[in-house]
Amino acid sequence: MSRMRWAGAALASAVSVTLAQPVVHAPGYDLAREGTGERRVQLNAMELKPFDQSLWAHLSDWSNGPALSEEATHGKVVLIYTWTSYLPNSLRPIGTLNRAIKDYADKGLVIVGVHPATGWEGAGKVLEERKAAFVAAQDKTGAFRNWLKVDQDPDFYLVDRAGQLRFADLDTGAVGAAIELLINETAEQSADVRARIDREQADADRKFAQTYDIRQDFHLSDIPELPFAQPTEEQYAAVKWPKVKETEEESRRSSYGRDVQPGRLPQFEDLAFYPTKPEFKGRVVIAYFFNPTVPQSYQKFIAEGNRLQKAHGRDVVVLGVMSPKEDPNARNRGGQEAEKIDPVKWGQEFLEFARLRDPKHWLVIDPAGQFVSALNTDQRSGNQDNGVFAAANMTYVALVSSDGVIRWHGPRQSTWFPFMLDELLRVDPAVLERRKVEEDYRRARGG
Repeated sequence: MSRMRWAGAALASAVSVTLAQPVVHAPGYDLAREGTGERRVQLNAMELKPFDQSLWAHLSDWSNGPALSEEATHGKVVLIYTWTSYLPNSLRPIGTLNRAIKDYADKGLVIVGVHPATGWEGAGKVLEERKAAFVAAQDKTGAFRNWLKVDQDPDFYLVDRAGQLRFADLDTGAVGAAIELLINETAEQSADVRARIDREQADADRKFAQTYDIRQDFHLSDIPELPFAQPTEEQYAAVKWPKVKETEEESRRSSYGRDVQPGRLPQFEDLAFYPTKPEFKGRVVIAYFFNPTVPQSYQKFIAEGNRLQKAHGRDVVVLGVMSPKEDPNARNRGGQEAEKIDPVKWGQEFLEFARLRDPKHWLVIDPAGQFVSALNTDQRSGNQDNGVFAAANMTYVALVSSDGVIRWHGPRQSTWFPFMLDELLRVDPAVLERRKVEEDYRRARGG
């Protein structure tokens, strides 16, 4: 592609806030959930909402105890465990669940194993052989499991003492922590959790506004790029970077049992950026991938990208990456040719896209698909075969530490996204060093 001159002004207004806009989360928000794409969005929307108590009536053939009902579960913490008698993976948690019953039954924990109609004839034998301590029932019509959007056994759901669905499709490794969290809440505390979050958010917003008002006469845009000590490779290697759940880490291993090396942020030409090349030193990159012909890849995220850039100021670079719908570097296309790109036309579309949407963050044009290819070398999300535009109604994002290493990537709706971003900003050594130098500069000038 020929070099093109991208016109535009610097984004001073996008980096004028010194502190991150506070966000108050529900207790246990960082416990790992399963699911991606639209299903995960729907599950997230179900959390902190009342569990439909009429669903108990859809279960039948109860064993190991009496049938559950709204009355029987009132004031209890209820763990719903979906399983199938002939699926070995779904049976492995039974021992752990038995221990949970032993530890917490007298404190109000109820566990129910919900089994589909298929394979129910073998369920009793499994329960007996494994000495299951929880009640079990058959979901003969599938209505119970359909309401919970169960996709693959085992799935775990937790209802708190106030009857709210607090966790939908928890990762197996997070079940114990979630049980302990809810067991230690009273019914009154559980019932108040939504209102408490709203109160704390309002209070945090007020304090943030006061802090901003006090410091609005000293904008970070007034601070020049100050020199600071760049961390060494050894210092980066010593950082305890945030990790995704174990199953996702395992997906980084290739079929030959070797660790796949993390991908890196590509080195784009200066003139590939809009409106100018951002300063990457001491910043975490929040990248999202868009194509003008795929509206769901950008429509909902451009405004969010503006908010993220404004909220995190000089700590981050929000970067929209205009990418081909297909990875030009991918192999084994089944005989199909890669998307053909006219560099001149692509450049014009890129500038027109930027002009019409006027993002308050940065964009970069990537006709060669370098960034998507970098994701493919780091299989941390486990979903790379489908590409960044494969799932409908979602934006695909990547988080890059200040040393250029891709630390996480996946759907924006993933609960891992806010957790990983917060953690990267907490531990990235160059971000911390840059902040220190800028704070010293501000203090020296009475800011």
